[in-house]
Amino acid sequence: MSVTISDILTLDLLESAKVVAGNNGLENQIHRVNFSDCPIASDEIESLLVSKGDVFINSLYLVKDDEKQLLEIFKYFINIESSGAIIIDEYLQHLPKCVIELANEHSYPIIFIDKAVSYAELIKVIMELILSEQTDELSEIKIDQLLDSNIRSEDVIKIARHLNGQFSHYYQICFVRFSNNNTNIVRSMFNRLENVTLYRYHDYFLMIVNKKNDFPIEHSINEISRILSQHSIDYFIGISNVFEDISEFHTSIKQAYAALELESSCKHNMMFYSDLNVYKLLYPLRNTEYIKDFYDEVINPLQEYDEAKNADLFTTCKVFLENDADYKLTATELHQHENTIRYRISKARSILKLEHNNVKFIELLSIAIKIHYLINS
Repeated sequence: MSVTISDILTLDLLESAKVVAGNNGLENQIHRVNFSDCPIASDEIESLLVSKGDVFINSLYLVKDDEKQLLEIFKYFINIESSGAIIIDEYLQHLPKCVIELANEHSYPIIFIDKAVSYAELIKVIMELILSEQTDELSEIKIDQLLDSNIRSEDVIKIARHLNGQFSHYYQICFVRFSNNNTNIVRSMFNRLENVTLYRYHDYFLMIVNKKNDFPIEHSINEISRILSQHSIDYFIGISNVFEDISEFHTSIKQAYAALELESSCKHNMMFYSDLNVYKLLYPLRNTEYIKDFYDEVINPLQEYDEAKNADLFTTCKVFLENDADYKLTATELHQHENTIRYRISKARSILKLEHNNVKFIELLSIAIKIHYLINS
Protein backbone atom coordinates (compact mmCIF):
# COMPACT_ATOMS: atom_id res chain seq x y z
CA MET A 1 0.00 0.00 0.00
CA SER A 2 1.05 3.63 -0.54
CA VAL A 3 -0.16 7.03 0.61
CA THR A 4 -2.83 8.39 -1.73
CA ILE A 5 -4.57 11.72 -2.27
CA SER A 6 -7.60 10.38 -0.40
CA ASP A 7 -5.31 9.53 2.56
CA ILE A 8 -4.02 13.07 2.97
CA LEU A 9 -7.58 14.40 2.79
CA THR A 10 -8.20 12.66 6.14
CA LEU A 11 -5.55 14.81 7.83
CA ASP A 12 -6.89 17.39 10.29
CA LEU A 13 -4.93 20.10 8.50
CA LEU A 14 -6.94 19.44 5.32
CA GLU A 15 -10.28 19.20 7.06
CA SER A 16 -11.71 22.14 5.06
CA ALA A 17 -10.04 21.19 1.76
CA LYS A 18 -12.20 21.09 -1.38
CA VAL A 19 -11.59 18.79 -4.34
CA VAL A 20 -12.52 20.98 -7.32
CA ALA A 21 -11.51 18.59 -10.11
CA GLY A 22 -10.23 15.08 -10.80
CA ASN A 23 -12.30 13.18 -8.24
CA ASN A 24 -11.57 9.91 -10.06
CA GLY A 25 -7.89 10.28 -9.25
CA LEU A 26 -8.12 10.36 -5.47
CA GLU A 27 -6.34 6.99 -5.26
CA ASN A 28 -3.28 8.38 -7.07
CA GLN A 29 -0.17 7.45 -5.08
CA ILE A 30 2.00 10.16 -3.50
CA HIS A 31 5.74 9.53 -3.37
CA ARG A 32 6.88 12.94 -2.15
CA VAL A 33 5.85 16.59 -1.74
CA ASN A 34 6.99 19.22 -4.27
CA PHE A 35 6.62 22.99 -4.44
CA SER A 36 6.05 25.06 -7.56
CA ASP A 37 5.35 28.78 -7.48
CA CYS A 38 7.70 29.95 -10.18
CA PRO A 39 7.81 29.65 -13.99
CA ILE A 40 8.52 26.11 -15.15
CA ALA A 41 11.54 25.76 -17.43
CA SER A 42 11.06 23.67 -20.56
CA ASP A 43 13.82 21.24 -19.59
CA GLU A 44 12.59 20.61 -16.05
CA ILE A 45 10.58 17.60 -17.17
CA GLU A 46 13.84 15.67 -17.46
CA SER A 47 15.37 17.05 -14.26
CA LEU A 48 15.51 15.71 -10.72
CA LEU A 49 13.41 18.65 -9.56
CA VAL A 50 10.24 16.78 -10.46
CA SER A 51 9.29 13.13 -10.32
CA LYS A 52 6.38 10.78 -10.94
CA GLY A 53 4.15 10.71 -7.88
CA ASP A 54 4.93 14.26 -6.71
CA VAL A 55 2.08 16.17 -5.14
CA PHE A 56 2.51 19.87 -5.89
CA ILE A 57 1.74 22.68 -3.44
CA ASN A 58 1.41 26.17 -4.90
CA SER A 59 -0.56 29.42 -4.91
CA LEU A 60 -0.40 30.01 -8.71
CA TYR A 61 0.22 33.70 -7.96
CA LEU A 62 2.36 34.32 -11.05
CA VAL A 63 -0.25 32.93 -13.48
CA LYS A 64 -3.49 33.74 -11.67
CA ASP A 65 -4.61 36.13 -14.43
CA ASP A 66 -3.32 34.11 -17.38
CA GLU A 67 -5.69 31.30 -18.39
CA LYS A 68 -3.33 29.99 -21.05
CA GLN A 69 -0.41 29.71 -18.61
CA LEU A 70 -2.66 28.06 -16.04
CA LEU A 71 -3.65 25.43 -18.56
CA GLU A 72 0.00 24.83 -19.52
CA ILE A 73 1.02 24.34 -15.89
CA PHE A 74 -1.60 21.64 -15.35
CA LYS A 75 -0.73 19.98 -18.65
CA TYR A 76 2.84 19.86 -17.33
CA PHE A 77 1.77 18.39 -13.98
CA ILE A 78 -0.23 15.70 -15.76
CA ASN A 79 2.54 15.01 -18.29
CA ILE A 80 5.12 14.25 -15.59
CA GLU A 81 2.57 11.91 -13.91
CA SER A 82 2.40 13.85 -10.68
CA SER A 83 -0.27 12.65 -8.27
CA GLY A 84 -2.17 15.89 -7.77
CA ALA A 85 -2.02 19.59 -6.95
CA ILE A 86 -2.86 21.48 -3.77
CA ILE A 87 -3.69 25.14 -4.33
CA ILE A 88 -3.56 27.74 -1.55
CA ASP A 89 -6.59 29.94 -2.20
CA GLU A 90 -4.94 33.26 -1.32
CA TYR A 91 -4.68 34.56 -4.90
CA LEU A 92 -6.86 32.17 -6.86
CA GLN A 93 -10.25 30.89 -5.71
CA HIS A 94 -11.58 29.45 -8.97
CA LEU A 95 -10.10 27.57 -11.92
CA PRO A 96 -10.99 28.20 -15.57
CA LYS A 97 -13.37 25.69 -17.11
CA CYS A 98 -10.65 24.44 -19.48
CA VAL A 99 -8.39 23.47 -16.53
CA ILE A 100 -11.19 21.65 -14.70
CA GLU A 101 -12.13 19.74 -17.87
CA LEU A 102 -8.46 18.78 -18.42
CA ALA A 103 -8.10 17.56 -14.83
CA ASN A 104 -11.34 15.58 -14.98
CA GLU A 105 -10.35 14.00 -18.29
CA HIS A 106 -7.04 12.77 -16.84
CA SER A 107 -8.36 12.00 -13.33
CA TYR A 108 -5.95 14.56 -11.93
CA PRO A 109 -7.02 15.79 -8.47
CA ILE A 110 -6.88 19.51 -7.79
CA ILE A 111 -7.51 20.56 -4.21
CA PHE A 112 -8.09 24.05 -2.81
CA ILE A 113 -7.09 24.75 0.79
CA ASP A 114 -7.43 27.80 3.00
CA LYS A 115 -4.68 30.44 2.82
CA ALA A 116 -4.28 30.20 6.62
CA VAL A 117 -2.72 26.73 6.23
CA SER A 118 1.03 26.88 6.66
CA TYR A 119 3.11 25.58 3.74
CA ALA A 120 5.70 24.19 6.14
CA GLU A 121 3.12 22.43 8.32
CA LEU A 122 1.38 20.96 5.27
CA ILE A 123 4.64 19.57 3.90
CA LYS A 124 5.49 18.22 7.36
CA VAL A 125 2.24 16.29 7.93
CA ILE A 126 2.20 14.81 4.42
CA MET A 127 5.81 13.67 4.68
CA GLU A 128 5.10 12.18 8.12
CA LEU A 129 2.26 10.19 6.56
CA ILE A 130 4.56 8.95 3.77
CA LEU A 131 7.28 7.97 6.27
CA SER A 132 4.68 6.24 8.44
CA GLU A 133 3.55 4.26 5.40
CA GLN A 134 7.12 3.18 4.69
CA THR A 135 7.48 2.13 8.34
CA ASP A 136 4.27 0.08 8.07
CA GLU A 137 5.57 -1.69 4.97
CA LEU A 138 8.78 -2.61 6.81
CA SER A 139 6.74 -3.82 9.80
CA GLU A 140 4.61 -6.01 7.52
CA ILE A 141 7.76 -7.73 6.32
CA LYS A 142 8.88 -8.34 9.90
CA ILE A 143 5.47 -9.70 10.93
CA ASP A 144 5.55 -12.03 7.92
CA GLN A 145 8.89 -13.30 9.18
CA LEU A 146 7.41 -13.98 12.61
CA LEU A 147 4.61 -16.01 11.01
CA ASP A 148 7.19 -18.13 9.17
CA SER A 149 7.60 -21.49 10.90
CA ASN A 150 11.33 -21.54 10.02
CA ILE A 151 12.30 -18.32 11.81
CA ARG A 152 15.36 -18.58 14.05
CA SER A 153 15.04 -17.84 17.79
CA GLU A 154 17.62 -15.03 17.62
CA ASP A 155 15.61 -13.36 14.84
CA VAL A 156 12.43 -13.62 16.93
CA ILE A 157 14.04 -11.63 19.75
CA LYS A 158 15.55 -9.08 17.38
CA ILE A 159 12.24 -8.43 15.60
CA ALA A 160 10.30 -8.45 18.86
CA ARG A 161 12.49 -5.69 20.30
CA HIS A 162 12.10 -3.70 17.09
CA LEU A 163 8.30 -3.94 17.08
CA ASN A 164 7.77 -3.65 20.83
CA GLY A 165 10.29 -1.38 22.47
CA GLN A 166 8.25 -1.18 25.68
CA PHE A 167 8.32 -4.85 26.71
CA SER A 168 6.98 -5.20 30.21
CA HIS A 169 6.42 -8.27 32.37
CA TYR A 170 3.37 -9.44 30.40
CA TYR A 171 2.20 -8.86 26.84
CA GLN A 172 -0.60 -10.02 24.57
CA ILE A 173 -1.16 -9.76 20.80
CA CYS A 174 -4.36 -8.76 19.00
CA PHE A 175 -5.05 -8.96 15.28
CA VAL A 176 -7.95 -6.69 14.33
CA ARG A 177 -10.13 -6.68 11.23
CA PHE A 178 -11.93 -3.37 11.02
CA SER A 179 -14.27 -1.92 8.39
CA ASN A 180 -12.26 1.32 8.29
CA ASN A 181 -8.71 0.36 7.35
CA ASN A 182 -7.42 3.93 6.98
CA THR A 183 -4.26 3.74 9.06
CA ASN A 184 -4.24 7.42 9.98
CA ILE A 185 -7.80 7.30 11.32
CA VAL A 186 -7.27 4.05 13.22
CA ARG A 187 -4.07 5.39 14.85
CA SER A 188 -5.92 8.49 16.01
CA MET A 189 -8.53 6.23 17.64
CA PHE A 190 -5.96 4.43 19.79
CA ASN A 191 -3.27 7.05 20.34
CA ARG A 192 -4.28 7.63 23.96
CA LEU A 193 -3.71 3.97 24.91
CA GLU A 194 -0.11 4.27 26.09
CA ASN A 195 0.40 0.55 26.60
CA VAL A 196 -0.80 -0.41 23.10
CA THR A 197 1.48 -0.37 20.05
CA LEU A 198 -0.31 -0.50 16.70
CA TYR A 199 0.90 -1.63 13.27
CA ARG A 200 -0.94 -2.12 10.03
CA TYR A 201 -0.62 -5.62 8.62
CA HIS A 202 -2.00 -5.82 5.07
CA ASP A 203 -5.80 -5.48 5.52
CA TYR A 204 -5.59 -5.94 9.30
CA PHE A 205 -4.08 -4.17 12.28
CA LEU A 206 -1.71 -5.71 14.80
CA MET A 207 -1.87 -4.44 18.37
CA ILE A 208 0.73 -5.28 20.99
CA VAL A 209 -0.73 -4.86 24.47
CA ASN A 210 1.78 -4.48 27.31
CA LYS A 211 0.82 -4.78 30.97
CA LYS A 212 1.17 -1.37 32.58
CA ASN A 213 1.84 -1.27 36.33
CA ASP A 214 -1.11 -2.79 38.21
CA PHE A 215 -3.55 -2.25 35.34
CA PRO A 216 -4.84 -5.73 34.35
CA ILE A 217 -4.01 -6.59 30.76
CA GLU A 218 -7.59 -7.75 30.07
CA HIS A 219 -8.79 -4.21 30.77
CA SER A 220 -6.79 -3.02 27.76
CA ILE A 221 -8.42 -5.69 25.58
CA ASN A 222 -11.85 -4.52 26.73
CA GLU A 223 -10.89 -0.91 26.02
CA ILE A 224 -9.79 -1.82 22.48
CA SER A 225 -13.12 -3.57 21.92
CA ARG A 226 -15.02 -0.59 23.33
CA ILE A 227 -13.25 1.89 21.03
CA LEU A 228 -13.86 -0.32 17.99
CA SER A 229 -17.54 -0.76 18.81
CA GLN A 230 -17.91 3.02 19.05
CA HIS A 231 -16.74 3.42 15.47
CA SER A 232 -18.18 0.33 13.79
CA ILE A 233 -20.21 -2.80 14.45
CA ASP A 234 -18.17 -4.54 11.77
CA TYR A 235 -14.97 -5.53 13.52
CA PHE A 236 -13.32 -8.68 14.81
CA ILE A 237 -10.41 -9.26 17.18
CA GLY A 238 -8.22 -12.36 17.33
CA ILE A 239 -6.40 -12.50 20.67
CA SER A 240 -3.40 -14.55 21.80
CA ASN A 241 -2.68 -15.93 25.25
CA VAL A 242 -0.76 -13.74 27.68
CA PHE A 243 3.03 -14.16 27.43
CA GLU A 244 6.00 -12.91 29.41
CA ASP A 245 8.97 -14.43 27.57
CA ILE A 246 10.19 -12.31 24.65
CA SER A 247 11.44 -15.44 22.87
CA GLU A 248 7.80 -16.54 22.46
CA PHE A 249 6.80 -13.39 20.61
CA HIS A 250 6.34 -15.26 17.33
CA THR A 251 4.07 -17.77 19.09
CA SER A 252 1.83 -14.98 20.36
CA ILE A 253 1.67 -13.52 16.83
CA LYS A 254 0.68 -16.91 15.38
CA GLN A 255 -1.95 -17.48 18.06
CA ALA A 256 -3.64 -14.12 17.45
CA TYR A 257 -3.55 -14.61 13.69
CA ALA A 258 -5.06 -18.10 13.99
CA ALA A 259 -7.86 -16.70 16.17
CA LEU A 260 -8.51 -13.96 13.60
CA GLU A 261 -8.68 -16.42 10.71
CA LEU A 262 -11.36 -18.37 12.54
CA GLU A 263 -13.66 -15.39 12.83
CA SER A 264 -16.35 -17.11 10.72
CA SER A 265 -16.75 -19.75 13.43
CA CYS A 266 -17.43 -17.16 16.14
CA LYS A 267 -20.76 -15.48 16.80
CA HIS A 268 -19.16 -12.60 18.68
CA ASN A 269 -16.67 -9.83 17.86
CA MET A 270 -13.64 -11.47 19.44
CA MET A 271 -11.98 -14.84 19.55
CA PHE A 272 -9.38 -15.83 22.17
CA TYR A 273 -6.84 -18.42 21.12
CA SER A 274 -7.48 -20.15 24.45
CA ASP A 275 -11.07 -20.80 23.33
CA LEU A 276 -10.18 -22.49 20.03
CA ASN A 277 -10.29 -26.00 21.52
CA VAL A 278 -10.22 -28.57 18.67
CA TYR A 279 -9.22 -25.84 16.21
CA LYS A 280 -5.77 -25.82 17.83
CA LEU A 281 -5.28 -29.34 16.45
CA LEU A 282 -6.88 -28.69 13.08
CA TYR A 283 -5.37 -25.29 12.28
CA PRO A 284 -1.80 -26.50 11.56
CA LEU A 285 -3.27 -29.18 9.24
CA ARG A 286 -5.63 -26.85 7.35
CA ASN A 287 -3.72 -26.97 4.05
CA THR A 288 -2.98 -30.70 4.03
CA GLU A 289 -4.50 -33.44 1.88
CA TYR A 290 -5.74 -35.21 5.03
CA ILE A 291 -8.02 -32.30 5.85
CA LYS A 292 -9.23 -32.00 2.28
CA ASP A 293 -10.03 -35.71 2.10
CA PHE A 294 -11.97 -35.62 5.36
CA TYR A 295 -13.92 -32.58 4.17
CA ASP A 296 -14.73 -34.24 0.85
CA GLU A 297 -15.98 -37.37 2.58
CA VAL A 298 -18.31 -35.64 5.04
CA ILE A 299 -19.32 -32.19 3.77
CA ASN A 300 -19.34 -32.65 -0.01
CA PRO A 301 -22.11 -35.30 -0.03
CA LEU A 302 -24.37 -32.97 1.99
CA GLN A 303 -23.67 -29.97 -0.23
CA GLU A 304 -24.17 -32.01 -3.39
CA TYR A 305 -27.55 -33.14 -2.10
CA ASP A 306 -28.46 -29.52 -1.28
CA GLU A 307 -27.60 -28.43 -4.82
CA ALA A 308 -29.47 -31.29 -6.46
CA LYS A 309 -32.60 -31.07 -4.30
CA ASN A 310 -32.51 -27.38 -3.38
CA ALA A 311 -32.41 -28.53 0.23
CA ASP A 312 -30.66 -27.00 3.22
CA LEU A 313 -29.05 -29.97 4.98
CA PHE A 314 -25.61 -28.48 5.51
CA THR A 315 -26.83 -25.24 7.13
CA THR A 316 -29.31 -27.21 9.22
CA CYS A 317 -26.58 -29.55 10.47
CA LYS A 318 -24.30 -26.60 11.27
CA VAL A 319 -26.98 -24.77 13.29
CA PHE A 320 -28.02 -28.09 14.90
CA LEU A 321 -24.51 -28.58 16.31
CA GLU A 322 -24.20 -24.93 17.34
CA ASN A 323 -27.36 -25.47 19.41
CA ASP A 324 -26.02 -28.59 21.14
CA ALA A 325 -28.09 -30.93 18.95
CA ASP A 326 -31.32 -29.35 20.20
CA TYR A 327 -34.08 -29.77 17.58
CA LYS A 328 -36.34 -27.13 19.09
CA LEU A 329 -33.68 -24.42 19.29
CA THR A 330 -32.52 -25.22 15.75
CA ALA A 331 -36.09 -24.97 14.44
CA THR A 332 -36.53 -21.60 16.14
CA GLU A 333 -33.29 -20.18 14.75
CA LEU A 334 -34.02 -21.39 11.21
CA HIS A 335 -37.73 -20.47 11.37
CA GLN A 336 -38.75 -24.03 10.52
CA HIS A 337 -41.07 -26.60 12.06
CA GLU A 338 -39.29 -28.98 14.44
CA ASN A 339 -40.36 -31.97 12.31
CA THR A 340 -38.64 -30.37 9.31
CA ILE A 341 -35.38 -30.18 11.28
CA ARG A 342 -35.74 -33.82 12.39
CA TYR A 343 -36.28 -34.90 8.77
CA ARG A 344 -33.21 -32.98 7.56
CA ILE A 345 -30.94 -34.39 10.28
CA SER A 346 -32.26 -37.89 9.55
CA LYS A 347 -31.55 -37.37 5.86
CA ALA A 348 -28.01 -36.19 6.61
CA ARG A 349 -27.41 -39.33 8.70
CA SER A 350 -28.68 -41.45 5.83
CA ILE A 351 -26.42 -39.76 3.27
CA LEU A 352 -23.40 -40.32 5.51
CA LYS A 353 -24.54 -43.90 6.26
CA LEU A 354 -24.72 -43.19 9.99
CA GLU A 355 -28.43 -43.78 10.60
CA HIS A 356 -27.75 -45.96 13.65
CA ASN A 357 -24.65 -44.29 15.07
CA ASN A 358 -25.61 -40.96 16.56
CA VAL A 359 -22.33 -40.43 18.44
CA LYS A 360 -20.18 -40.94 15.33
CA PHE A 361 -22.51 -38.70 13.29
CA ILE A 362 -22.10 -35.85 15.78
CA GLU A 363 -18.36 -36.46 16.04
CA LEU A 364 -17.66 -36.48 12.29
CA LEU A 365 -19.99 -33.61 11.52
CA SER A 366 -18.55 -31.45 14.29
CA ILE A 367 -15.01 -31.91 13.02
CA ALA A 368 -16.05 -31.47 9.38
CA ILE A 369 -17.84 -28.18 10.09
CA LYS A 370 -14.78 -26.89 11.93
CA ILE A 371 -12.73 -27.81 8.87
CA HIS A 372 -15.30 -25.97 6.75
CA TYR A 373 -14.65 -22.81 8.79
CA LEU A 374 -10.91 -23.31 8.48
CA ILE A 375 -10.98 -23.78 4.71
CA ASN A 376 -13.33 -20.89 4.05
CA SER A 377 -11.52 -18.49 6.38
